[in-house]
Amino acid sequence: MFATQWRGTGREELDQKLRDERIKSCEQEHAYFIPRDKQNELITVSAIEDEIRDEDIERKCQDPGGCARWAHQHAKQLFTILCYMGKGGKCIYQMYMDGISDNDLPLEAVEKRTRAKKLRRKSDKKVLPAFDDWMDDHREDFARFQWWVLVPKFDKRDLKCREFLDQTVLPLIDASDEGASDEGIPQMKLAGFSTVTAYRIHSAHHNFWSLPSVSEDHQPLVAIKKLLETDNEEEYEKERSILVILGPYKHPNLIKLLATYRLKRHYHFIFPCAQANLRNFWEMRQYPTFDGVTLLWSLRQMCGLASALELIHTFKTTIDLKPPGGVLLDDDSKLEVEKGEEKYGRHGDIKPENILWFKQALDIKEVDNMGVLQITDFGLGRFHGRESRSKVDPKTVNATPTYEPPECKLEKPVSRAYDIWSMACLYLEFATWLLEGTQAIHDFGDARGERREPFLIINDKRHTIVRDTIINDDNFFTILRDENNLRSAVVREAVVQWVERLHIHSNCSKMLHDLLDLVMDDLLRPYSSQRINSTSLKKKMRTILDKAESNPGYLLKPSPRPTLPPSPSSAAGQRSLSRKGVRFAETWPTKNSPPSPRSPK
Repeated sequence: MFATQWRGTGREELDQKLRDERIKSCEQEHAYFIPRDKQNELITVSAIEDEIRDEDIERKCQDPGGCARWAHQHAKQLFTILCYMGKGGKCIYQMYMDGISDNDLPLEAVEKRTRAKKLRRKSDKKVLPAFDDWMDDHREDFARFQWWVLVPKFDKRDLKCREFLDQTVLPLIDASDEGASDEGIPQMKLAGFSTVTAYRIHSAHHNFWSLPSVSEDHQPLVAIKKLLETDNEEEYEKERSILVILGPYKHPNLIKLLATYRLKRHYHFIFPCAQANLRNFWEMRQYPTFDGVTLLWSLRQMCGLASALELIHTFKTTIDLKPPGGVLLDDDSKLEVEKGEEKYGRHGDIKPENILWFKQALDIKEVDNMGVLQITDFGLGRFHGRESRSKVDPKTVNATPTYEPPECKLEKPVSRAYDIWSMACLYLEFATWLLEGTQAIHDFGDARGERREPFLIINDKRHTIVRDTIINDDNFFTILRDENNLRSAVVREAVVQWVERLHIHSNCSKMLHDLLDLVMDDLLRPYSSQRINSTSLKKKMRTILDKAESNPGYLLKPSPRPTLPPSPSSAAGQRSLSRKGVRFAETWPTKNSPPSPRSPK
């Protein structure tokens, strides 16, 4: 089109080749980009010289070879734009004479009093006379087409925020035709205060991985997370800081940050694209094979997640992670960060949706045949499953307080122990999946859901009172009030009964017994000071894993526990596992008997 309109005569070969190589960018409408590798392949010194000789009809250029060498070294992108428009050989000599090079790009299009578009350098704002004899619509086309050539390349070694102008065209290729993956992950999802979309970045525009033998259509995808709130540098830096600090550790169970940028006032993070999250993984495998391979993989992943959590918990950030004025919850209460915890890393939203499953992880040398799980979406003190922000209605947030600990409802300061409770909930669902399959996870949620349960409550006078408690959520705890309206928390009775159900399951092995006991004894404790820290959790999980790897019978051999007789309080709706870590209202510390301290790390 342009070649015919503007050139009229001469070769159309090079500009047509550029046109054939352009790719539609899915980030902007009616925008294309010419990949860098194709620019380098087509725009050679000889190709530029041929264009000059063909198009410099007036023979203004006395040294076509010298001009071509200059253009190739200093103005390759400029020549590409001109050539795409059919003006390469005709105009590059004038650019050479006026000293206009790639360093001056992008040029700005400005409207003068005559409403004619002029092009100028952004640096000195001077209008460039080299374009004066161009038609106005041609100058407008240059201002648009330049972005199709000036396409950024991402470098995994540079995790600083790239600031892009609004007109920037990104080398993002639509992957919606194939879905985000073979596992059926949605192409785009709303995740609280961000959107996450799967794209393919053209291989010539990044160095995240090198797979020369893989065709462009089968290169790995990336997941781009876009923060919905504009210009929120503080929240961006909180998440970026932990990702940058933890990146060099190359922990196999932590998501890896590939790059960050800001475009149109929104901050973006680029990550490898997973094939599923843990919730999807369970849904796609409704009936897991109960064998050594599945159990050992699951245990290794749970151990790896504990190790990753310890890494998060034991580093100190240079940014204060305590939200100014506390976090406003959707019930108008405030959630404060415990004193001394402001600088420590924490996640704040551990749940199956924030655990990603990779069938293959390109940056990990040894990956189990069943893949690897990685923690993602760092809350960093936002606790964004519960947070309400000025510009986001909490009722629209696609998150759930299911895995939050009792301190949120009790309005107690939160700490890293928040994540320990959430991990306990996740472990229980993992064990449920192993023993009974995916539907049982839903049944577990229903069992914790809306119902009326009687509970025993101890008042200050040590009198036992029986009251009904209405449950209208699927938390793993229940809030109780005594006759003085003082609140306390207990592990929800439905959770206790469910763990009993798993213990007596015909396939429950000694390994699973130890895992369930660890959860109930040391993790799922309503008082945060009684939960073990992440370092202890990693050690205990490592002990279970070591034993399972060396003893197949411990890992796999069924060893169901006998059904326990009802406890004396069963008439009031209570049952007991007779385990030291499962506390109910009749044994729970009151104001006069505070819990023993155990500070999480």
